[in-house]
Amino acid sequence: MRSVFSPEKHNFYENYFVARQPVFTSSGKCWGYELLFRSPTNTSRADFSCDSFASSQVIVDGLPMILSDISLRCKALINMSTDMLLDRISLALPKERCVIEILENVKPEPDILRELAGLRARGYLLALDDYVGQAQLRPFLDFVNIVKVDFREVVSLADRVELCTTLKLLKGPPRIALAEKVETREEYEQAKKYGYSLFQGYFFQKPELVEDRKVPLHTESRLRLLYALASRDLSPKELEKLILRDSALSYRLLKFINSAAWPPHVPIRTVAHAIAYMGTAPLRKWLMATLIADNRSSDLKLELALLGTRRGYFFQWLASEVGRPEEDEAFMLGLFSTLEALYDAPFERLLACIPLPSDIMNALCFRTGPLSAWIELAEALEQGELHNASILLGRIGYYCLEKAAIKYQEAYELAQY
Repeated sequence: MRSVFSPEKHNFYENYFVARQPVFTSSGKCWGYELLFRSPTNTSRADFSCDSFASSQVIVDGLPMILSDISLRCKALINMSTDMLLDRISLALPKERCVIEILENVKPEPDILRELAGLRARGYLLALDDYVGQAQLRPFLDFVNIVKVDFREVVSLADRVELCTTLKLLKGPPRIALAEKVETREEYEQAKKYGYSLFQGYFFQKPELVEDRKVPLHTESRLRLLYALASRDLSPKELEKLILRDSALSYRLLKFINSAAWPPHVPIRTVAHAIAYMGTAPLRKWLMATLIADNRSSDLKLELALLGTRRGYFFQWLASEVGRPEEDEAFMLGLFSTLEALYDAPFERLLACIPLPSDIMNALCFRTGPLSAWIELAEALEQGELHNASILLGRIGYYCLEKAAIKYQEAYELAQY
C-alpha cells in the first residue's frame, strides 16, 4: 500500500536546468566543463537577474549531477559573484574538482583580493572570465591560474597574440591562457599557434542542456536556517537538528556528499556523518548556497515534507522501544519514505546515489524485508486502520497500540516545530 498522498494531486518537485560547455586542450582532450545556469522559462540562454542565484543553483543542484557524469580528470568551472566570494560560498566546493571563475563584473577591492589569496592558499584553482586587457581587472592577474580571453571582443589577431604573450611574461606562478568563444577553425588554429593552452566555444560544442528535478525547501525551514546561520555559529548537533527538520534538505545533502563532487570515501548514510565528514564551515556555505538557490521557489504545500518528518520522529521513538534498527536509521526511513511522491520518481532512481542500509532500501524500493512493516504501520495509522496497525505493531515487536498512537500524534507536533 502506498502513501495516501499522490503526485497527481501534489506537484511537489521543480525541474531545474544546467548547461555544460566543454573546455579542450591543444591535443583535443576534454580538460573540463563550464557549468551554466539555465532558467526553466528560457533554456537556450542564461536568463537571470542575480549572479548569486544562478551560481548557487549550479552548485547545489547541478554540480553533483554533472560531476557524476564526467571523468574524474575533468574540472568544473563555477562562476562566482562578489557576494558569493565575500560570503565564502566557494568553500562548499571540492577543490580537487572545481575551478572558481571570477565574473568580469567583480571589482578587485581589498576584501575580494584577500579572499582570493586565501582560496589560493587552500589549493583552489582560480580563473578570470572575459578578459580583454581591462586595466581595472589587472589586479586579479596576481591571483588567478587561468585567464579566459574573449575572442568575440578581442577580434584582431595582433591583440589576441599580444594578450597571450603578456600573460606569459607576468611575474609569479604561470598563468594558463584560455581562448573562449572560439567559433571557427581559423580562430582555433590561431589560438594554438600563438600560445593559448585551453579552448572553449561554439566551434567545439554549444552548451549542452541537462535537466533534473529537485524538491524545493519549504518556507518555514528556510527562514529558520537563514536566521540560525546569520545569527551565530552552530554546533554540529544544532546543524543536524535544523537539517533533519526538512526531508528535502536532508536528501539533497546526502546526495551531494555521496556524489562525485567529493573525493571517494566510505558510504555516508546519515546527516550526522555528513556533517562530521564535510565539516561545519563548508556545510554552512553549502546551506547558504542552497538557500540562495531555492530563494525563488514557489510557495508549495507542506504535507509530504511534514509527513516524512513526522514518520521519522515516530520511527525513532519506536526503534528506541524495540531496540532495532539504530535510531538514526529509523529516522531516515521515515524521513525519506515520502520522497517518491515528492519527486514523482521511483525510489530506485532517487536512492541510487545514497548508500542507505539494505533493509531501508528494500523497505522503500520494494516493500520487502523487516522494515516494510514500519512503512505499512505508518500508513495504517494515517488512514485510521487501527486493527491493521495493531497487527503490524505485533510483527515489529511492540504491543501497546494506544501508546503508539499517542507517540504518532506527538511526532506530528515535533515535525511542525
